[in-house]
Amino acid sequence: MSALLEVRQSQQLSTALSVAQQASLKLLQMTSVELMAEADLLVAQNPFLETENAAPEASVRTEEPSCDVPEGDLPEGAPLEGMYSTWGAGAAYEGADPLEGLVAPESVRAALLNDALELDLSEKERSCIRCLVEELDESGLLTVPLNEAAEEYRAVVDASPAEWKRALVALQGLEPAGIAQPSLTEGLVEQVRRRTEAGDVDEPAARLLVTLLREHLGDLARADRKTLLKCAANDAELLEEALGLLRELNPRPIAFDAEATRYVLPDLVVRRANGRWRAFVNPSARPNVRLSDLAHERRAVESTELKPYLEEARRFLQAVDARTNTLLRIAEFLVEHQQAFFDEGPAALRPLRQKDAAEALELSESTVSRTTSGKYLQGPSGTLELKALFSNAVAATSDAPDGDEGLSGARILDEIRALVAAEDPASPLADRDIAEQLTGRGYVVSRRTIAKYREKAGIPSTRLRRRKASE
Repeated sequence: MSALLEVRQSQQLSTALSVAQQASLKLLQMTSVELMAEADLLVAQNPFLETENAAPEASVRTEEPSCDVPEGDLPEGAPLEGMYSTWGAGAAYEGADPLEGLVAPESVRAALLNDALELDLSEKERSCIRCLVEELDESGLLTVPLNEAAEEYRAVVDASPAEWKRALVALQGLEPAGIAQPSLTEGLVEQVRRRTEAGDVDEPAARLLVTLLREHLGDLARADRKTLLKCAANDAELLEEALGLLRELNPRPIAFDAEATRYVLPDLVVRRANGRWRAFVNPSARPNVRLSDLAHERRAVESTELKPYLEEARRFLQAVDARTNTLLRIAEFLVEHQQAFFDEGPAALRPLRQKDAAEALELSESTVSRTTSGKYLQGPSGTLELKALFSNAVAATSDAPDGDEGLSGARILDEIRALVAAEDPASPLADRDIAEQLTGRGYVVSRRTIAKYREKAGIPSTRLRRRKASE
């Protein structure tokens, strides 16, 4: 074989592996709902994929699944038709309710689309709005450049730049004010503009606030009163009016991540098996898809036009297999490590970092992060994100009880709440006092850490608690 041919084959193999890895990473970071939608889309577009009539039977796993990402084509003579039906090698929870954890009231995105239907727009422009709504980030902003969005959705709607522009302007004109703006600053400026048009604020204060937002955002964040007052021509009253208006604005027009309308379909469930809590795959959260009969027909397999579709189908099924095995492997590690959490609740959460899981499972931290983000677990006390089983540790002294490796964040909150609840209202504990009491129990926790977690729990400062007690 010539050196040139070897180089070409090496380049082709490298490209194939890269494509396979990209497919696996794409599916790894998808939520279960996104994965199901992706499967439905591929079944509709790819002749080598079909939906199975019956779900594969659940089987209890007897050996550790591989989390390696499959790369390249399948081995010669591999049983393609059975590939998907065997991917869920992890134990499936036959008692899982497919509707548990699924919430379906009208979403904010759907409300925006309904409002857009009332606008005087062409069908193409309405289609553009549908695409733009999908590109809104978790705050309701459109940070993707319009030309990039148009290019990305060209296969969905072939609209002109002018039509895309009209669609964007129409979307930005909907409620709430600030929706689909390119940045937080422009979102706030749009809110000021509408309130000014409605006569709700004085124009001088509105103009000053717009200037501060666009030219002195850093000074606003630092509360640099000297600079801000200079911008207001030393008019302290005008500055206070502008800052008062700023406090009334919403920097996040729509908080998609806080919506109660988000669909959550647990990827896994936790139940007791042989006296231990164990993680199982939720069969309702995995796509019921396999290679179609067309994959067995020689004319189709050898077709130059159909070959890319067959490769895509194989990569998808391999990537789903890798996703499930990696997800189950990490979940089993977390559940085994956090047995007390499922028995006693959040206060019993043991310190555990993503780095610890990565090292124990011989994975990269980025893989652990992608796998646990947006993946949910149905436990005995409800549905929680897999990431919630991680918790930073606080170092403990040698006198720490039960050989604990330290306090988790959840345990710190629980300890602080208990100490504050038992304190003398007339002489409340200072953060330093709480830190000293925990140190006396064998845990070294700094005063600054106590203050951070106290504020996180919404517990007022010592001064405010004393004032409330004297009222």
